[in-house]
Amino acid sequence: MPNIVQLWDFETGDPQGWELVDGVLDDTGALAGTYSLKGKHFKISNIDLSSVSKPILVFLFKGLTESWTDHNITVKVYDASETYINITLHTRVSTWYDYATYKVFVVDLSSVQGKTGLTIEIICDRTVNIDNVAIIDGADYEYNTGVVASDNEDKYVEVDVPDGDLSGINIDRFGICLTTPDWRYTQMSAEAITNQGSATIDSNGTVNKHGAYTKPDTAPTLFQKLKLRVKISIGAYDGWLEKIAVVFLDSGWNYKRIYLFIVYYTANGVSPRYVNAVNTTTYGSTASGSKDINVRIHGNKFSVALKVKYLVGEPSIVSVGSVKLTVYSSDKSTNYGSVTIDLTVASEQVSGFIDNLPTDTDLIFTIEWSITASARVVLLVVPLVKVS
Repeated sequence: MPNIVQLWDFETGDPQGWELVDGVLDDTGALAGTYSLKGKHFKISNIDLSSVSKPILVFLFKGLTESWTDHNITVKVYDASETYINITLHTRVSTWYDYATYKVFVVDLSSVQGKTGLTIEIICDRTVNIDNVAIIDGADYEYNTGVVASDNEDKYVEVDVPDGDLSGINIDRFGICLTTPDWRYTQMSAEAITNQGSATIDSNGTVNKHGAYTKPDTAPTLFQKLKLRVKISIGAYDGWLEKIAVVFLDSGWNYKRIYLFIVYYTANGVSPRYVNAVNTTTYGSTASGSKDINVRIHGNKFSVALKVKYLVGEPSIVSVGSVKLTVYSSDKSTNYGSVTIDLTVASEQVSGFIDNLPTDTDLIFTIEWSITASARVVLLVVPLVKVS
């Protein structure tokens, strides 16, 4: 069962702290029970994630438009100073709906883990019913996988689910959702396959399609695999990280099981293993910190470099600053090398590679940063992994 740390189900007959910016509390369109939020814009403040280690935002909604038109749902998060935090770099999600189609929306909140005083906004292009909103501390099961494909190569990968036994938990329906918008490829799909049907999301270009729920006649008792397809058409040096959630529910629309797949898509054999490894912000002062990333890479040998890019601000407003990547053994008893980038030099930099690192071995990437700036700065910090 998912570890639900906060659930707003609106069955008390009030919005439970949600501000109805453009919406109402509705008693006609709920997926389950009596009440739901109906409208286009909802907002809640003072969210505390200080004790949540892997925060995920999940909500169920029903599209009310009768046309097959491309609409969008945006989730925005602001910190305590009401500064917008760009969680995934692309928070806008294009969703196909038809009349009364039920769907799930899942957002990875790991980049704001540990923060307090957050504000969350849900903004919809068209009127929807939102039956409940939940913050969950991690999925029930989490899997890591990777896809390596050359430019314009059609590539398929199947990920087996060893923890896919669903028997005895009364599964009625399930859906699949991308949690880290948007798709960065010309063609891409993901299919969650059970012993009683499947659910699929499919994409062209930057359009995200969140598949409707699958409700098989016979309840599934086994989640067998996730099937991935990608055709990269950009010839990129970098790869990307995407997180795909598969959500199983009972007949009362209660969350029964959530699987999260962390997928590393690599173009031409070189990729950042963690594209959102650090998204650090400073507000006209000094900011510093560190982050450990656990990795295990398969191959003959591999190397890692560090990429840093300014998302907000520029080097001219930084008086002093650096980001450092160090590779350690799993217990940090062995230091395999480090690289450092000077933040005053350029708005986008890639370091040299740390070579000849051990494969099929548990390692730790430690990222450390310190920056003093005269105005707000947001940095994207990416370890680039090259496998051969």
